[in-house]
Parts: sequence; C-alpha cells; structure tokens
Amino acid sequence: MNSGTTAHNDVAVVGGRNAAALRFNGELGPRTREAVICAVAAHWRSDYEWYAHSGMARSVVVSAAELTSVRNARIPESAAPSEVAALRLAPAGDDEDEPL
Repeated sequence: MNSGTTAHNDVAVVGGRNAAALRFNGELGPRTREAVICAVAAHWRSDYEWYAHSGMARSVVVSAAELTSVRNARIPESAAPSEVAALRLAPAGDDEDEPL
C-alpha cells in the first residue's frame, strides 16, 4: 500500500468533513468562507478544490488579486479584520502546518 496515497485520502476525508461543516453549519459569510476554502486548497495543493472554489469565490466578490494573494499564502491587503483572522487559521490542520 502506498502510504502517500493513504495520507492523501485521510486528508481528503477530514477536509471534506470540515468543508461540509464550514459550508452548511458555519457562520462565516460567503466571501470569507470561499477565501478560507481557497486558502486550504492552496495549502494542500488541491487543484480540483482550487478550481471549484476559486470560481465560487469570484462569484461572491473575491477579486482575482485577492485570490492570487491567497494562492501564494499571503493575506490580501484588502481583507477585512474578520477575513484576516479566518485566513490566518485556515491551513492549520495539525501541529506541523503553518498558518498564513
């Protein structure tokens, strides 16, 4: 068994649960939620999640420049204080992950 594949599958399962909880039970606004999902997708280099959610982010007024910042692990200068807080916490999946 390829341990890399197993690790990736584990991340996908946990990420999927967290994303569903964030999307359907969370209290973040749509702009913050999509920016956070994009930050996590960029952190884990998940091309599919990035593709799907960067489009959703654009539909809730996250600019191309802001998405570029998020993709490059930077907080956009235009981010509201609540967005800054959410983006700083976004990639922190375990003790080894560095937040933005």
